[in-house]
Amino acid sequence: MAKNVAGLKPKSGNGAGNAPASPSEQPESLDQVRDILFGGQMRMVDARLRSLEERIALEQTTMRTSSVGRSLSSRRRRRKSSRRTRSACRPSAPNARTI
Repeated sequence: MAKNVAGLKPKSGNGAGNAPASPSEQPESLDQVRDILFGGQMRMVDARLRSLEERIALEQTTMRTSSVGRSLSSRRRRRKSSRRTRSACRPSAPNARTI
């Protein structure tokens, strides 16, 4: 058997050392280390996502507005065309009806 060097405790059999049993039991300091290491990158990614969401919402509003406008103008054109067709089919003089 090997002796403990300088009073170090031997590791447990599972190789985990003093690690918590589950992720929910991780110490707060680990969250702080993650924030220090990756916090800047996460904030940049969040800012990019917010910017993309705003652009998509703006584009969606623009597309919706333009499609409603096109739909209304299409209806107007059809009504005009329909009126022209009806007026072209009517006799020009009231006495000009054929029997």
